[in-house]
Amino acid sequence: MPTAIPDDIWRSVGTFVPSEHLRTLLAINRSFFDLAMNARYREVNLTLLGDRGMIKLLQRLRDPVVAKRVHSLTVIPDYWSNVSDDLKMPYPYQDVVQSMTDTVTHLTQVTEYTIEWDWKSELTAEEFLPFLTAAWATFGVNLRKLEVAASFSTVLVFLHDAGNPKNLQNFRAHLNNTAGPENPDLAQLAIFINQTSSTLRQLSIVSDCDEMHLASLFSSLGTFAQLQSLEISAPLDMCGLSDPSSVTGLLEGHAHVLKHVDLSYQGMIRGAGLPVKQAFAEWMVGNVANRHILANLESLVLLAPTESARLDVTMTYIERSAHTMTSLSLTGDHLRYEEVATLISALSPHRVMKSLSLCTKSLSSRLIELFAQEMPYLDTLNLFILNISSDEAEPEEFLQLRDSRTQARKFVMEMRHHSFPNWTLRDLSIVRPFGRGIDRTVVNEPMYAISKSVPALRSFFGEGELKIN
Repeated sequence: MPTAIPDDIWRSVGTFVPSEHLRTLLAINRSFFDLAMNARYREVNLTLLGDRGMIKLLQRLRDPVVAKRVHSLTVIPDYWSNVSDDLKMPYPYQDVVQSMTDTVTHLTQVTEYTIEWDWKSELTAEEFLPFLTAAWATFGVNLRKLEVAASFSTVLVFLHDAGNPKNLQNFRAHLNNTAGPENPDLAQLAIFINQTSSTLRQLSIVSDCDEMHLASLFSSLGTFAQLQSLEISAPLDMCGLSDPSSVTGLLEGHAHVLKHVDLSYQGMIRGAGLPVKQAFAEWMVGNVANRHILANLESLVLLAPTESARLDVTMTYIERSAHTMTSLSLTGDHLRYEEVATLISALSPHRVMKSLSLCTKSLSSRLIELFAQEMPYLDTLNLFILNISSDEAEPEEFLQLRDSRTQARKFVMEMRHHSFPNWTLRDLSIVRPFGRGIDRTVVNEPMYAISKSVPALRSFFGEGELKIN
């Protein structure tokens, strides 16, 4: 009689099965049934409120066997009735909200919660309040991660009855409407965030409104003993700050714990080369002597340089973390080959950099050779280029008007004479702006040419395969 395989062995085997395949293996045995159910219901998304499929899902989630498996919940309350009959929601919103409220009381194991508000939805935040209140009462105290995306007023509704999120480690707020520096919403948001002073590890404040003033929010934030990651992603005029020192104080006050900092612009394609506005440039120059800011980091996303914040100023910040930084994304003006070489010379001796994202004037075989020789330990390289050319001495206007496809073919021919067997690069992305979007077509052949010269390369654009969609 064959010996039964222990449950822990089956579970160990299941860890090697991709989630999308694991969900189809319910019938193998009890162990795989349990693993498949976990994979299927660990993350639940509730959208298109009133859709028949979502109503069935709500009914399923009331089963304790299913409910206990839900650890991540995303809610996007889309609801509309004034549309064509084939799209119209079959249930009134009052019934849908009640059904969701009844269901959420069973989801006691949720630790990650995301809620986004679609301005096109006919449902108001106040009408959705019964669900929000029930959600906080059910799993609010257990939350480790919370993401909210809406207007200021709607975010406050989301946080209604939130209580004390004493276990919250990751908070992200995407604020998308106007408010002045004295707006009380900001003060209330600061109060909520400050309740996490002993547990918060990641804080992200995102704004996509040019008129939003965030200075009062940042100046109202206290000290967070475990804060390791800070993202401030807002319009280029230094986050609409009437008082830039509020960000300075936040960075300086947490310099001893911060490991990851992202100071970027919401709404811009990272690396597309839009000029950094004067306020941010002046902030960089004004704080260059403050050695406590942006020091000993593991990752940094920074908008720089500009005419007033030259590369030497940017390099001062980078050099403070060159010995610890494994990831750097430097956006803003596009760098010439000599400027890239200067940057690499500061990073390469430490041999810790794994992921690098840069804007460059052009793509050339000489540039690729520079990366391969000076940073052979690099895992990921992302380049945002203006042109493909080996001659940066030509006027920039001429380079931009040149036949890009002809230059791409020339680059491919040049790469045939290069081989980098010792370069451990695993993932490559090359993006060329085109109007308000990006143009992948021109860089397809150059990327494939690079892959033939780098045996270790396994992926384009972080998609896990050497294929460009």
